[in-house]
Amino acid sequence: MNRQPVRREASDNTLLLNGTDPTLSLLLRRAEHAVRQQLQPTLDLEDLLFEHWQIMAVLRTRSAMRMSDLADAAVLPPATVTRYVDKLAERALVVRRIAPEDKRSVVAGLSELGASLAEHLGKLEQEATRSLESTLGQHQLIALINELNRLR
Repeated sequence: MNRQPVRREASDNTLLLNGTDPTLSLLLRRAEHAVRQQLQPTLDLEDLLFEHWQIMAVLRTRSAMRMSDLADAAVLPPATVTRYVDKLAERALVVRRIAPEDKRSVVAGLSELGASLAEHLGKLEQEATRSLESTLGQHQLIALINELNRLR
């Protein structure tokens, strides 16, 4: 007998998942995978990891950031960010400089070459978003994005 997962509404209208439904962490990974698939061919051509894109995506929206702030924003461990920024700097995609407000700190920002690549990757991510929109519908996608933004 083929049993459908049972979902029931909690008293506060939140959805309760039973033990047969995918976990929230798995569902989030599936969403990330959909985006990765869109970006991966270009990342492979550029010899970059998805995590490099996470860093570049954060720097794309900010002029420069301290490494600890970059790690928080990219949702990566600080040591990992340092190692990945090293590789991005070797590739001339990121530049480092002394923080103007604190001469003891270093900030990282995208180089002109890095900004160009980040712009291209950003467009690919927008295509992945449009693909999700065709699956979910515009209102559901907007609601999902808004709810995910609340997790900061």
